[in-house]
Amino acid sequence: MDDLYNKLSEYSSSDMYPFHMPGHKRTPHPKLPFEIDVTEIEGFDNLHYPKGVLKSFSNILVNGSTGGILAGIRTLTDFGDRVLIARNCHRSVYNAVELFGLRAEFIMPAPAQDGGKELNIYGAVKPSQIAEKLEEYPDIKLVVITSPTYEGICSDVEKISELCRSHDIRLFVDEAHGAHPALRDVGSRRRPGIFFSPSAIDLGADMSVISLHKTMPALTQTAMINTSIKDGGILAKLKENLSVFQTSSPSYVLLASAQHALEVMDSPKAATDYCDLLEGFLNKVRRFRYLKILFNSEHINTCHDCGKLLISTSETNLSGYQLAEKLRKSYHIETEMSAPDYVLALSTVCDTKEGFDRLFDALKDIDANIGCADKVVDPYLIKNIPERRFIPFEKYRYKTKRIPLSEAQGHISMETVMAYPPGIPCIVPGEVFSGEILAYIEQIKSLGGTILYRSAEEYPSDHINIAEL
Repeated sequence: MDDLYNKLSEYSSSDMYPFHMPGHKRTPHPKLPFEIDVTEIEGFDNLHYPKGVLKSFSNILVNGSTGGILAGIRTLTDFGDRVLIARNCHRSVYNAVELFGLRAEFIMPAPAQDGGKELNIYGAVKPSQIAEKLEEYPDIKLVVITSPTYEGICSDVEKISELCRSHDIRLFVDEAHGAHPALRDVGSRRRPGIFFSPSAIDLGADMSVISLHKTMPALTQTAMINTSIKDGGILAKLKENLSVFQTSSPSYVLLASAQHALEVMDSPKAATDYCDLLEGFLNKVRRFRYLKILFNSEHINTCHDCGKLLISTSETNLSGYQLAEKLRKSYHIETEMSAPDYVLALSTVCDTKEGFDRLFDALKDIDANIGCADKVVDPYLIKNIPERRFIPFEKYRYKTKRIPLSEAQGHISMETVMAYPPGIPCIVPGEVFSGEILAYIEQIKSLGGTILYRSAEEYPSDHINIAEL
């Protein structure tokens, strides 16, 4: 791989005057790397037609995994196709369904379990669920799942891949949260309790995306799209779609950071050092009385990516939102996500011993000063797929009416509604509001979580757009 960073540095130190974009003209800035932020000028190739320094970057994404998901799904489907989607997929998958007029059938993962206890977290997609849907809808063209999920739950991608191949169907895996290729080779070897999900492509998937910036030392928006497909026609279609859903002016700073991240992750030492710290932390937190790290056993657990530290508050009188706030305000620790009864602390190879020690000391202190009291909430997941009246692409055929969200039961949504993070829709355009969905929304809001939907930005903010039939 050509050393892009050195090439950028060499160019920035030359006397070449930039009569070209970007507008800052590489003027040095104390906090921003303007001096190496160039565009596709002579000698720096073209990301969408790479022949030189960017040739090895052809699968790097600068519009995040979202751009890769849109491009990949469009590549593997034709307009109006029927697709099978895990209901806990990211909003970008739902956006693809709407944009490309796809008819989506859904699989609802059952709640995950830890030690026989049902959790407030979606579990793995079971191959048997997919097999059942493929029998019911033989015209399905594509299966889309997320593995690992935001919380680190891993599905059996290998068996699902075999099932899809037996039906001549493509499999697309959103593994945005699984970008750690070196860890699965170095980190989990001979380490009890340490597991990182294998690559979806290695397990037989046709296409996948990973977010470099989520778990690797890369700048935000950097990601990768990978494929095992050899068909030249499909690869050409993918290349074309990547040029549609990515900017025509890619940031070379982002590209250079992606290269840096991949080089760091290729280092066995980085992986080993991280796993040493992670293993030590996981061993120590098993001694807590009330707070618990989920899926933290002394045996390798192949259903969960251990880098996602799920701190359960289910045996305490704290909600996940309250724990996150306590960590933030009292201990100056910002976590990745909070939910009704757990907090997600995302660890990566860039975490230090000091960082792990700070988290441990904070949790130890909190655990020592709380009791096992009545829970403040008895959270639940949505377990039923909503009734559908029309596919999202058809929403523009209907008039819109705004009503109070509290009165939406039985009405057809014209919006995508989701808790954020993690950005998984609970209802999309064309689906009917149920009491279960409205209770879920109210639960998140009452506990201090965030519910996002477009018309919430308008006044009154507690109203929502429904279809006026």
